[in-house]
Amino acid sequence: MQGTSTIEAPLTKEVAFVTYESTLVKHRLQFQEYLIPLLSDQDTKTMLLFWIYFSSQGVGMTEPVEDWIRRAGNKCKELGYQELGEQLCKHAIHEAGHQEMMIEDTKRLIDRWNKSFDPQLEATAVLKTSPFNAVIQYQDLHENYIKSEKAYCQIAIEYEIENLSATYGSQVLGHTVKVLGEDIKHDLSFLDDHIKIDVAHTQFNKKVISNFLTAYPETLQALINAGTQALNIYGGFLASCYKKAKTN
Repeated sequence: MQGTSTIEAPLTKEVAFVTYESTLVKHRLQFQEYLIPLLSDQDTKTMLLFWIYFSSQGVGMTEPVEDWIRRAGNKCKELGYQELGEQLCKHAIHEAGHQEMMIEDTKRLIDRWNKSFDPQLEATAVLKTSPFNAVIQYQDLHENYIKSEKAYCQIAIEYEIENLSATYGSQVLGHTVKVLGEDIKHDLSFLDDHIKIDVAHTQFNKKVISNFLTAYPETLQALINAGTQALNIYGGFLASCYKKAKTN
């Protein structure tokens, strides 16, 4: 995967969002590289382990989201980006408690695992497992931007991550159903829920980032960098979950 992109010439507000979209679209398409191994795997054991790791490790990426968005919104208001700050603070409410879905998914997935495979797993222990490097990187990505003068980059991170569910979620869930059966949807409530809600969230984020870039086209490069970093780190998270599943 490529790193962050660089815009060499200053851009006017009329083309700033168009440039953001045209730059990020290639990174969104490249994200498929992270999904290819998973979408081609037919092994039930690997697939089930992948979702156990995704759900248990995902708690550390989901639990802080409400706080991240609210703090980013407050920081934006301090920096003078009042409208974006208010929108982020309002949006934060919608992200509250989503980690509970991942915790419950982990428990149900482990129950399913224990009925068919060894070694037997214990949900509490799995949920306490040290975070993968990608989880720490994801946490640091948010914290570093929130503490900087570029807290507005939270909107790019939200836009790109929530767009993943809207773009690839149904394909990933569909493949999982083929491998593990229709009833696996009950054990993947986080994914199933976000496939539905993130379509609307993505449209909201798109409007917000478009308006922000129209008002502040000078923030374009920082937003591109943040969006690209978010995609690469989240892709690395999926790769880590899959690698762990294949080696256990």
